Amino acid sequence: MNLHLFKLLIVDDENMVRLGFEKLIKWENYGIELCSSCSNGQEALDYILNNDIDILITDIKMPIMTGIELLTELSSRKMLPTVTLVLSAFDEYQLIRNCFKLNIDDYLLKSNYDESSVATSILNILNDKLGEKSKANDTQTYSYEISKVLDFLNKNYHNTITLKTLSSSVNYSEAYLSHLFSNELGVTITEYLTNLRVEKAKILLDTTSFKVYEIAIKVGFQNTEHFSRSFKKYAGISPKKYKQTSSDSGSFHVTI
Repeated sequence: MNLHLFKLLIVDDENMVRLGFEKLIKWENYGIELCSSCSNGQEALDYILNNDIDILITDIKMPIMTGIELLTELSSRKMLPTVTLVLSAFDEYQLIRNCFKLNIDDYLLKSNYDESSVATSILNILNDKLGEKSKANDTQTYSYEISKVLDFLNKNYHNTITLKTLSSSVNYSEAYLSHLFSNELGVTITEYLTNLRVEKAKILLDTTSFKVYEIAIKVGFQNTEHFSRSFKKYAGISPKKYKQTSSDSGSFHVTI
């Protein structure tokens, strides 16, 4: 199954910079595909006119067509990619100001960056923009992809679930899905799934006569020991103690 990868184009007249981005970062781990690299703005414009691009990283001062000219042309055509970063050796206020007037997302100095920090910056910007897009839809609390993941977890929590399974369900890489999930929910996928299973276990402890080990299996834990440790971590008491308390009080503790 092909993963949904955001398409990246690098534009810089320095060969070493282009090679650095091509060789030093495993872009697919970030949910990104490095489609091509260009040595000037004209090459980049020609490429963008014929290919879909989600992310653009461009230098400013280049031969034939500068980065400013490229951004101006793309802006006039309403073809700026979702994420646009400028990577420049020039720390000049007016130059930076002009770039942001063209609606770029970030301006990075070549003297201060490393490749992995650029990748992280891109992910943060993507997540912010995906979040804004999802908020525009009143029927959704989370982005479309995360809503699909939550629906999958709620329907399949009792089965063995791996990150690979989840990422395949939304066609995202494992690394990018993990990043997006934790950013939107504030917890990791593992933490969310474990808490979900514990909450489901509480209902069974409240309402059935199943033994603790039977409930552990029914909500997706592989063994009773893991279930008991996780339950105590999230509920504050052991499953056995919780069931005793529930029986004594005759009340329901949690609903989902």
